[in-house]
Amino acid sequence: MSRLTVSRSSPEGRLTVDSSAVASAAAAELGDTLGVRSSSGKVRTDRGRLVVDLTATIEPTADIGWVAAAADRASANARQVLGRADVSCRTRLKVARRGRELSRVR
Repeated sequence: MSRLTVSRSSPEGRLTVDSSAVASAAAAELGDTLGVRSSSGKVRTDRGRLVVDLTATIEPTADIGWVAAAADRASANARQVLGRADVSCRTRLKVARRGRELSRVR
């Protein structure tokens, strides 16, 4: 699923959005969160509904509350950009088996 029609379209014209770019942006927003090692996103159809599906791998020491709040913000932003009432968001968090040492800034 690549292009979606935005609900603000009218008979005079149709607005479309690149759904994969929206999902990638939401994943990048989540990926910028402290404790998130990697993230990805895609838009798909699940039981007739559009779903922004985000997946993130987090460090074992990550603050789950902080990461969950960041996932909520990324999901809300994706829904707002898509501008459709029929969009749901799902975020899956995977905990890495081993922690990585964070690089130090000199």
